Amino acid sequence: RQGRRAEATAFLLPLYLSTSALYSFLSSFDMYQRSSPSQQQQQQYCGIGTSSPGQSIIFVSEDNVRPVVYNARSHLAILFKCNGSVWPKVLPYCLVNMTIMGVSEYLYQVQGVNLYFSQKGHGFMSVIVGFLVVSRVNVIVSRYMDMKTNLNNLFTTATMLLSTMAAVAQDQTEEGAIQWRQDVCYRTMIFVQSAVTFMRFRSTKQNVWDVPGLEAAERQFMVDNTYQPGAPAARYAHGRTQRLLTENARVTTRMLSRLLSALVENRSRLGTALATPTENKLLGYVDHLYVAYTNLMKVQLTPYPFPLIQMARTFLFFYVFTLPFALVGDSSGVIADICIVLILTYGFLGLEYVAIELDDPFGNDANDFDSMRMVKNFYQDVYLMINDVDGQHSATMLRERMSMSDSKSSTPTGVPEQAKLLDVCY
Repeated sequence: RQGRRAEATAFLLPLYLSTSALYSFLSSFDMYQRSSPSQQQQQQYCGIGTSSPGQSIIFVSEDNVRPVVYNARSHLAILFKCNGSVWPKVLPYCLVNMTIMGVSEYLYQVQGVNLYFSQKGHGFMSVIVGFLVVSRVNVIVSRYMDMKTNLNNLFTTATMLLSTMAAVAQDQTEEGAIQWRQDVCYRTMIFVQSAVTFMRFRSTKQNVWDVPGLEAAERQFMVDNTYQPGAPAARYAHGRTQRLLTENARVTTRMLSRLLSALVENRSRLGTALATPTENKLLGYVDHLYVAYTNLMKVQLTPYPFPLIQMARTFLFFYVFTLPFALVGDSSGVIADICIVLILTYGFLGLEYVAIELDDPFGNDANDFDSMRMVKNFYQDVYLMINDVDGQHSATMLRERMSMSDSKSSTPTGVPEQAKLLDVCY
């Protein structure tokens, strides 16, 4: 017993100190990677200045978070990469569980206090926990990939809509046609921006009508189509105030009707109205836009069922933090028991944190979609397209209409106070 006591003391103290140091390093390194990039890094990302051959470019998202970029062929780089890893979140639980294991062994070997209980029940519970955790991860990863697919479909369809619109009407160069093409582009850009803002609502708490870059008429249209108290549409509300998340989804859908109206206006604003098949083709792209958006909206408004999360989390924490008591007095020794606790705690809680990380990929985390960068890339493609069809002056005017998108958001004059971000359950 004295020998095992010395073994436990000699192992636990350096192990605890080393894991604590590792946790401190991972935490500080994680905070460093989330900090705002330097001016030089931003210039490298934007392609400003020169870079020598072989110089690495530091990628920074629109939310000042470095996206996860890795080389799948480098095993060491994968194992020791901190950015986007769940290690900083899981390691504290590993430290706690290893401490419980060490204290349990100390009480058993030195004080004679036996906290052991049978491993049979623990073995059966491991099957249930594994099923619940792995099932949740599979569902979340599937949702994650579906959201990425639908997000790509949203941008691809919007690009095809505007490219087709510009191609079929490029021969009409009168002022009315130029303004019509610009209005269609503007309405499409605002719809895409609203759709992405709605998807980011849970993380940013920003309403689609508070997004900068909106003209007064567009912003007022959005506010008028909410059912919040004080808005004109509130007189039609059934029952209590709607959830703010639902209001943002409705307003984004209403912006699609504005786009439809702008497309149909070709009959009065063009010198020669578009042929019916051509117009139907453009309206068909709007249908595809709506399908992509509703698929995104479905995922956002239908979270993973809470009873399953609660049951999985209850079983998970009970299983993980009672694991040391099932290993007390095991013939493998203190070192082996602590290593087993470390690996199992990281494995089960790590999978749970993977599911948490990927559950809402429209936030500001390293593994989230860089959706705002995608929006601005879409804007820039539209400017180039308008420049090719209508010239630099029209492209500059469209850019100026969206110029506020680089400034901070503020609620405009005339927006009812009740239509601001309300303190309601979303």
